[in-house]
Amino acid sequence: MRFNAPEYINEYAVNGQFPKIHRNIVDMAVAYVKGRKGLDLCCSHGLLGQQLMQRGNFQMLGVDGDKKAVQLAHEHKIWMD
Repeated sequence: MRFNAPEYINEYAVNGQFPKIHRNIVDMAVAYVKGRKGLDLCCSHGLLGQQLMQRGNFQMLGVDGDKKAVQLAHEHKIWMD
């Protein structure tokens, strides 16, 4: 499954479940990153950044050029303004 598959966004919207594909990245960041600020370039729907904000108390900024993906993230309240 692609990293930005619609199934991921649906699973998050319905059950609050983050994709397992992000688990190792989030675990490593929570354990080793000191500043707790991050920039998620090409964030697509923003689920990785959202998980870092929740699990690791990160301040995240997501950037993506795909307007549909960004709109979908806002519709599902993944990135809060």
